[in-house]
Amino acid sequence: MLIEIINTEIDLENSLKRIVITNLLNSFRMGYHIIVFENEVLEKIIKSEHFGTNEKSYARELKNRKRLFFHSIKLLLYKVIVDFDNEFSLISSRDYTINVSYKYFIDNNLNPTKLLAEDIIDTKLYKLITNFYISKENNLKGIRILFDEAHGGGNGTKKRFDEFKSKNVLCLCLVDNDKKHPNGKRGTTIAKFHSKDFLLDKTVLAYNIGVHEIENLIPCYIINKIMENANKNEYSSKQIESLDILKKLVYVNPDIKKYFDHKLGITSKNIIEWDTDYGDFWLPIIKDIVKNNCLISRKCTCKFECKVLYGFSNSLLEKSLEFINKESIGSIDKNLPDFLKNIWLEIGKVILGWSCSLEKVRC
Repeated sequence: MLIEIINTEIDLENSLKRIVITNLLNSFRMGYHIIVFENEVLEKIIKSEHFGTNEKSYARELKNRKRLFFHSIKLLLYKVIVDFDNEFSLISSRDYTINVSYKYFIDNNLNPTKLLAEDIIDTKLYKLITNFYISKENNLKGIRILFDEAHGGGNGTKKRFDEFKSKNVLCLCLVDNDKKHPNGKRGTTIAKFHSKDFLLDKTVLAYNIGVHEIENLIPCYIINKIMENANKNEYSSKQIESLDILKKLVYVNPDIKKYFDHKLGITSKNIIEWDTDYGDFWLPIIKDIVKNNCLISRKCTCKFECKVLYGFSNSLLEKSLEFINKESIGSIDKNLPDFLKNIWLEIGKVILGWSCSLEKVRC
């Protein structure tokens, strides 16, 4: 994360302030965060008898690198402001800024930001998405991402979020909405979060990725590659056909991609219930593409499950990561539909704001 120091007439005779400066310089050395001191302060550190050879070396390196990342930091969405005149331990936040006293960093508190997801594998895709965002912004050269992965196992996500909040740990939490219809109810995981959680609150923020599940962020062309390279009989003809139908539906209304259950699929009963309860969304589009009597009559009396679209298995995300990792940025950029690209860029910008860092110091 971007950590910016203000009120820089720092009393280097103050041992607590020296400890914090050392901690900040060590965080820069480890590549955990982007640290911004005024050049005058760095010069004081370099010339001070209170700091050792290592700290002075890190200060020189930070001063040299500032020229390289000066323009980049203007693109970063969030930051921590450290006030060396603030002797209180209160933490405040507003909009995109976290304000802390220098005392916040006395006990270090400088590990990478926690990226909290519902499942640990989710963070792998989030990392790929953020690197894609970095590649699309010309002025982010030299900026990388680094975060500590954390997960809540679905329903435990809110509990872990609250734990990080109570400990004043820097934490960005990403949750899906589990909605199957634009006007439908939110899922049980996101429902545990309060509206204030989605605003910066001290050192934490919850962010709604805006789709049913993380699998909805996987482009159809990647799912197509999975099927083409799968073992014989790993995917049924119904699943292959469902992908073709999904592409047609998304062509008519891209929002379908946001709400389709990519793992389990959907039934005619699902569609009729959702559109009856929340308003027409699925039926006007799907009944013209999928020939199904239940959809036409808006009534399903089938004894067995009347599947309209089949899902692509619970292992879809894991299999997708294997193929996305092999894709070049150029290939992803070319094949990613605009509506999905915009969602990727939005998510990537938020994550980068919390997890931006620089390469480790080698000196």
